[in-house]
Amino acid sequence: MAGGTPANGSWILSIVYQNATAVATNEVRIVFLPTGSVDTTLTSPSDLNTANTLLAPSIQLVSQAANSSKVENIDFWELMNWIFVSHYWLTLLDFGQLSPATFTYNTTTGVAESYAPILYPSTYNIFVNETLFNIYSSYLLNTIILLFEYGDVFPSEFSQLSSTNQLTRTNVSLEILYSCTDIQLKSPADLIVSILVADWAFISTFYALVILSGRWLEKGKKHGE
Repeated sequence: MAGGTPANGSWILSIVYQNATAVATNEVRIVFLPTGSVDTTLTSPSDLNTANTLLAPSIQLVSQAANSSKVENIDFWELMNWIFVSHYWLTLLDFGQLSPATFTYNTTTGVAESYAPILYPSTYNIFVNETLFNIYSSYLLNTIILLFEYGDVFPSEFSQLSSTNQLTRTNVSLEILYSCTDIQLKSPADLIVSILVADWAFISTFYALVILSGRWLEKGKKHGE
């Protein structure tokens, strides 16, 4: 699966699959409205039927879990949209951003044609748009919390968005920890190899000096010195 959002706030969920006896892959696309429901105008009925057939086992499991948790009228695709869209905006927020930025690529070669970013507004950010925040927070409270039994994690309600109660763009510093900086004990064999490799330059230089000194001694003996 892969997701993406154009400038108009619609979300596109692409599902790539391959038949067991085929070589080529196939793709179906589910288009969502900013409100989270499937856009039946832009989504092909055949694509939606194919997606329902492919994911029938998952849809059945979600329905069973919803029945056990007493969640009524759950819609599988609305759930998928909530998961992907929420994850998208939260990931963007981790980098201090409220709106996406894309680059222009050549559709044939896939090479970037320009590194000047195309900045989009934060109009459809669910943590900025008051209408969308109400939709997604209500779905969280009425569906997600019950379905996944998160009652002890989230509050029973959220404060409404306002000019003073909303997310803002921030500067984020990224820290990277390289695994090679972790101190670990080496095995005896690895330790010997590491020492030999590290000291090879000194060993080879000392060996060369010994050979050179031996030649000087030989020459001195031949001349009676």
